Amino acid sequence: MIPGRVEAVGSKVTRFKVGDLVWGSAHWRQQGSFAEHAIAPEDRLTLKSPALTFAEASCLPVAGLTAWQGLTMYGKLREGEKILILGGSGGTGHLAVQMV
Repeated sequence: MIPGRVEAVGSKVTRFKVGDLVWGSAHWRQQGSFAEHAIAPEDRLTLKSPALTFAEASCLPVAGLTAWQGLTMYGKLREGEKILILGGSGGTGHLAVQMV
């Protein structure tokens, strides 16, 4: 995951400007980034809330995507259906609870 400050933007970027605090992923298979600088498509990033540290923001995409995929792709949960989430206080579970 990539949390950081925007250093530069491409000519077609419209959602971010230099100095924005962002978080996201350069690619869905990318598990982390130890690089000082990284390049990511605009649609893979979002603004970081000032209430979150960079460490907190870097954890959200993995747990959030895991919860979303578990509910929709693998669990095939549809609107109006109900589900019991066991372990709803864990890293992925607490996000899944908020999604249903």
